[in-house]
Amino acid sequence: MAERAEPILTKIASSERRIEWSAAALALTLLIQTGTAVWWAAAMNERMAAVEQKISASASTGETIARLDERTAAMNATIDRIDRRVSVAEERQAARDGFGR
Repeated sequence: MAERAEPILTKIASSERRIEWSAAALALTLLIQTGTAVWWAAAMNERMAAVEQKISASASTGETIARLDERTAAMNATIDRIDRRVSVAEERQAARDGFGR
């Protein structure tokens, strides 16, 4: 039994010294893919930061437009009120001058 066990041990010892190129290629491939994924994620992070800056700038523009819209509506209401007063004053003046009858 000792005779049979010895050749097996020598075969194991010789296979341990051998470099398994398939495992090394797999490890290299995984390393390259991981590096590529990290690079891609960093690029996406940079692009997202730029988009967020544009959105934040646009948000303040939207608020400004909303305030201007409210001011415009208030001005229109004031102009309508002034126009009605002027119309009433013109009608009263015309009635006093005798043009209204």
